[in-house]
Amino acid sequence: MLVYVGVLALMAIAALGRRLQQPVRGASRDSSGRAALGGVLFIASDSVLAWDRFTGGVPLALLLVLSTYYLAQWCIACSVSASANRPR
Repeated sequence: MLVYVGVLALMAIAALGRRLQQPVRGASRDSSGRAALGGVLFIASDSVLAWDRFTGGVPLALLLVLSTYYLAQWCIACSVSASANRPR
């Protein structure tokens, strides 16, 4: 579990770091912002899931977990799509 938490933290740090740096290889600040938001939402999703499973329950846990998870995936996918479709 500790390794998984470490990997999630590194993913969020990388996404936020990409957002703070200048655009690389034609990537826009919009796409890096989407990636950063997706990373943060993914951490939120897993945090709610862990809190619900190991501390006795979170009201509306399923709704919170799935909504943040799917929004995170959408943000990350849009960040890749926006970077790939940018003219060079």
